[in-house]
Amino acid sequence: MLPSARLFSILLSLLALSLAPVVAQSGEPPGAGRDLVVVEGADYFGLDYETLKEVELDACKAACLDDARCKAFTYNTKARWCFLKSDFGELRAFPGAVSGYLATGAASKAGQEAARRSELAFLPRGTFDEARKVGEQILKRPSTVSGAYDALLADANAALAAGNPERAAELLAAALRLAPESTALWTQLAEASLASRPEDWRTQQRRRQEALAAAVRAQLHAETPAERARALALIGRALAERSAWRPAIRAQRASLALVDDPTVRASYDRLVAEHGFRVRQHRVSSVTPCHASARASRTS
Repeated sequence: MLPSARLFSILLSLLALSLAPVVAQSGEPPGAGRDLVVVEGADYFGLDYETLKEVELDACKAACLDDARCKAFTYNTKARWCFLKSDFGELRAFPGAVSGYLATGAASKAGQEAARRSELAFLPRGTFDEARKVGEQILKRPSTVSGAYDALLADANAALAAGNPERAAELLAAALRLAPESTALWTQLAEASLASRPEDWRTQQRRRQEALAAAVRAQLHAETPAERARALALIGRALAERSAWRPAIRAQRASLALVDDPTVRASYDRLVAEHGFRVRQHRVSSVTPCHASARASRTS
């Protein structure tokens, strides 16, 4: 009779042999199920863990796909250097660079979006749904401009400097089709749309819708308190443009709770003063300016 230890060892060997063909048949090539989203003229700054020198772009992409540690890469086309990255953050314009990130982590992104959505409880459901729909339309709408990421951003900044926010908005929308999860781009698009003053009434309405949509998208993608505060302040401005005073005030109050910015504070105080809303027991009630002091004295 075999000793129990020897018998156990034999059983493990048999089990390994029985599983080996299954592994060989079901094994997937490295990188399977991992898709890269590539952007030209852009760099994911920092977080490098390995640099491959004198390689082609396809080899750089393959290296990232084959390495479980790799979440993104940046490739310098002139130097032919490949920077593999353990994570990625802000996408920066960089001439001659090509960057990509792995389109994974849908569950964690959905969780973050749900958390950010809860911060927008002051938005009526219909308004939020409209903003989401318009945001999707911005990404799908055929663009009148094209180019690399860095060129689009440079042209957008030039348009803003020249006092042409309408043109800047079109360029930023085109850049967003290359980097749809960029909080900074959605924020810039909201600001450009709010600054735009087209003469055509329909274009005015579209820009107002897009300003709110972009600000909402910025808030959903925001990670830092500063990003969230800026997005919420823009949501407040966009709502004020539509004369939605109550949610506008709540949006700016939420922004101030994160970052007490003097400009946002002044805008918030002006909204409250001009449109006569005040908070009582977590409810916002309308008070006409001429009766504000009298009613305050009766309820104090």
